[in-house]
Amino acid sequence: SAAATGRRSGNAGCRTTWGLRKVRTDLEPTLLLANDGGNLEAELRDDLEEARWLTSYRDEFGHIHSIAAIRDADRIEHYQQLLDGQSGLIADGHHRYEVARLYAEEQGAQRGTAAACKLAVLVSLGSSEMTIDPIHRAVRAPVDLERLRDFVVQEVPWHGRTGSGLALAVATARQPALGVWAADGDPVICTLDVERTLARLSEPIPELTVTLLHSLLDELGLGPDAASDGTVLYRSDPDKLYLEMAGGEVAASFWLPPMSAASLVEALSACELLPPKSTRFLPKLASGLVWARHDSAIC
Repeated sequence: SAAATGRRSGNAGCRTTWGLRKVRTDLEPTLLLANDGGNLEAELRDDLEEARWLTSYRDEFGHIHSIAAIRDADRIEHYQQLLDGQSGLIADGHHRYEVARLYAEEQGAQRGTAAACKLAVLVSLGSSEMTIDPIHRAVRAPVDLERLRDFVVQEVPWHGRTGSGLALAVATARQPALGVWAADGDPVICTLDVERTLARLSEPIPELTVTLLHSLLDELGLGPDAASDGTVLYRSDPDKLYLEMAGGEVAASFWLPPMSAASLVEALSACELLPPKSTRFLPKLASGLVWARHDSAIC
């Protein structure tokens, strides 16, 4: 990653900022989630009720991305005060954030200038419009799924015919639920034994299905780097994963439930590092709608 490379040496850091040095423009915002109790969403709804949209775009999934400008200095200050001291999460774009930080350090950008800032779309963590969808897992090589049974308290067969149907069944099952399908068997929905799973670990982990699953990868005979070396495959589209399983392209698959905002906050409150691709925030930001030149004025 750009962030990891940039931390290793000064020269590597310069290479990561090559694009910013060429265009001197912030081309892509990060997505930040504010742990503000939903106040931000309520304030924005009031401001945007009669807003004049500068542009509006419907993406391939039917989501509408609209932009309006709030230019009133008092309102801008109100938002600054509303969010002052509030914690937040980088939900999407942590590499972009790190590269922007490295660029600001490299250029000696002064605080308060556009070159020292990072574009961001800020959303209330408790927003009614946002969901945290799962990213399911698969492996190409056969694994012994029988070894998971020691960590399961309930196992229910599933007889549907679509990936989205299996994903829905996992989401509505007794939690923490995990859909498991091996090439030589039929899909089942398992409820994991949290106490027994945690008991085998030397350090505590968040009690999320995704973290519990990754803590059991060694039980399946997968190596310590399986989550990041290409052994574990990641699929956000449940129907695509279903077809891969049915067609024999993968040997085993694991279907995860959605995550609530509250459980995410609890998991990260102790600064825990989640496994790769633990979250998929929807709707996704549309790229290219907002740019900021590094010589722009900052309010």
